[in-house]
Parts: sequence; structure tokens; C-alpha cells
Amino acid sequence: MNNTGKFSVLMSLYHKEKPEWLDLALKSITDDQALKPSEIVMVLDGPVGNELEKVLEKYEHKYPDLFNIVSLPENKGLGNALNIGLKHCKYDIVARMDSDDISSSRRFEIQYQFMMENPDIDVVSAWYSIFNDEPYNIDKNIFSPTRHEGIVKVAKYRSPINHAACMYRKKAVIEVGNYSENFRVMQDYHLWIRMIARGYQFGCIPKVLYLVRCSELSKKRVGLKRLLGQIKIHSLMYKLGNINLLEYSRNIVSRTVCAVTPYGFVVKYVSFISKRSVRNICVNGQSIESLGHISDRDWQDEFRVVARPLVLDTMKIKNVKLKETITPQSRIVEIEPAKLAGKVESGK
Repeated sequence: MNNTGKFSVLMSLYHKEKPEWLDLALKSITDDQALKPSEIVMVLDGPVGNELEKVLEKYEHKYPDLFNIVSLPENKGLGNALNIGLKHCKYDIVARMDSDDISSSRRFEIQYQFMMENPDIDVVSAWYSIFNDEPYNIDKNIFSPTRHEGIVKVAKYRSPINHAACMYRKKAVIEVGNYSENFRVMQDYHLWIRMIARGYQFGCIPKVLYLVRCSELSKKRVGLKRLLGQIKIHSLMYKLGNINLLEYSRNIVSRTVCAVTPYGFVVKYVSFISKRSVRNICVNGQSIESLGHISDRDWQDEFRVVARPLVLDTMKIKNVKLKETITPQSRIVEIEPAKLAGKVESGK
């Protein structure tokens, strides 16, 4: 595959971001990427300050034809910034990226090839890990269903895939009305619901290709504003007929509880739900390729993974034996490939 793919990367930046985090994020999608993008659209959501501008200038100088900087006069939120930024993207394939996260070196290569080989898929995301301070200090791994049917089921209760780790077709997003300018939070979930309602197809790469930073700022997102956004989204889902009255009531109650629950417990809950999702995927026969990817050495070596604690570490998947390898950096848990296919296919 050529070293450059015909796709855009869409990012948004505002003044509260830390320069060192932005530097790591940009490095991960430029210097470190096996397949580099043809364009990075960076929306400055209001004035960002000299320090952040210096980081941008560093990469603009290094990649003079890569960046398209879109400056907004004032901060109006991520939904508005992405709405404007998407209109500036030159290519139909667009990858999202947050300014404080890190992409695996093969993320774009894997997702772009997937989109090229699956023209019926409109959105593809990937599994991801959450880290607290240093990129290699992994706290949790979050797994999503890999196929459209499973993603649609999960979407009844929560955002089914990671937004910042996704790659999608610009035409499909524009056709459902683009990102809503009225959502300062949960704009991704709102977008997915509208796309699902219109019949657009989703997928998720069963590999950890993305690292999400769990900062103090992100912890504040679990609060009243997020709850109000969730209520609006679940009300829309009920109006569209995606969920019934019982499901709507259950969703509102559970989201209200989460809004007043300490953030650490919320993360543990998401991890538990993710574990159940993976178990269901395995039982339903989707996991032959999924489990094989879990032990793929490329992302394990790069992220010095897997995690502390690892979700799969305590799982029993069709009696498949988990093999632990101790390394100086961390514990790496692998699934023995020789025992994989027969166990899953036969259900023994």
C-alpha cells in the first residue's frame, strides 16, 4: 500500500488543551503512522494561545502541504467545530482524532484498507484503551461489537463505538445533516442514531488501535450537561421508534444514576458492559477473527500492553485457554491460536 492514503483527518482544538498532549497526538498521526493522511483539517475552536500555536507551527513546518487550519472567532463547542471542519475536508474518507489522544501506528492503514475493501460500510471504529497519565499506563480496555447488528443493539443504550477512533464516509455524514451544532456533548451519539435510522452501515475493527486519555477534564464530562444531552438523544430514539417506552424509561433512570455516581465507578461499569459485549460476540460466532486479533503482536509491542487490569484476563470464552506472558513492562495475555478455531466453531 502507498505511504499516503486519500483521506482527511478531522480534529478540533481549544485553549484548555495541553501543548504536550497535542504534540503527542499529532506525532502519532504523522511521524508514527505507517499510512499517512493526505490532509489534516484542524479546527481552532476560538483563540488557542501561543503555546498551542507553536506546536501546530512545528508540524506545519515539517509537513507544509498537510494541514488545513480553520480558525473560528469564538468557542462554540465540539459539535459546531466538527460541523464546520467536515465541510473543509477534501476527501470522502475522513478519520476522526482527538487532540489529547494517541493513534496506533497502523490505525489508518488498517481502517483505510477496511473501508476500501468494504464499500458498503459507512463508519468503522476500533477497540481502544484508556490511560491516565502516561500512554503506556493503561487502565482499561474497551471492546465494542464488531458487526453492524451488534452495534445497533448497543446503540439502544449507549454510544456503540468510539467516535475519535472512527473513520467514515463524509457523504454519509453530510446526508444525515452533519454534526449537530446544538450538541456541545454527545454529538457523536446523536450522529450515530441518525445514521442508524437512515440505514447506514457500521463496523468496528477488533484491534486496539487507539488510546484515550482519561484526564481530569474528561472526568467532568460525566455530569449534568452530559445527562441532559443523553436525555435529548434517548428522547429522539423513542420518537424515531428505535426504543420502546420501557427501554426509554430504563435508559433515563440508569443515565441519571451515572450522572451522580463517582467517575471511577462509571469506568468500571463501562468495562463490565464491554466484557459482556465481547462474551456475546464470541458466543454468537463473530469472534474467530476477533480473538485472533487480540494476540496480534503489532499493537501489543507498540503499546507495551495489554493492561492493568485486562478485561479478558478473567473471562472464560468457550473454554479457550488464556496464556500469560510476563514482560518487564507489563503482563501480556495471549490466546493460544492452536486451540482457538475449534473451540469457538464447535462451541465445546
